[in-house]
Amino acid sequence: MLYRQYPGDYRAITDVKRGRGDYDDMADVLIRYALPFILSPKQIFEGDHERDKQYTFPFKNEHDQDVFIVYTVGEDFHRNYTWVNYTRCTLSGELTEDKNDNPAVVKPNPFWLLYHAYKNIKANKYI
Repeated sequence: MLYRQYPGDYRAITDVKRGRGDYDDMADVLIRYALPFILSPKQIFEGDHERDKQYTFPFKNEHDQDVFIVYTVGEDFHRNYTWVNYTRCTLSGELTEDKNDNPAVVKPNPFWLLYHAYKNIKANKYI
C-alpha cells in the first residue's frame, strides 16, 4: 500500500507555512480531495453549515492514534456547489483561531486519508 511508504510522523510538530510550493502543499491538496468522502458526503453537501466556522472530525491514523481533522465548509450559491476546505490536523480536539497557535499541529499521511476515501466510495457505491 502506498500509505505505508509516506514518512508521516504524527509526533512531529510542524510549523508549516502555506504557499511554499513544497511537499506539504501537495499533501494538503490530496487531503482536500479525500476529505468529502471520508466525512459523510450527504451531511457535507446537504447539511446546514455556518459560514467560516471550523469543524473537527475525529479520525484514527495508520498508527491507530486519534487525530482530529479541522475543516471548513463553503458554498457558492451562484454556481450551486459546496466545497470542503482542509485547515489542519491536530492531536487535540480543541480549536484555535490560527493554525500556528495550536501546539499540537501534525503532518498527516495524505495517502492514508485517500485510502479511506476510496474504501468509503466503494462501500457506499458513489461510483
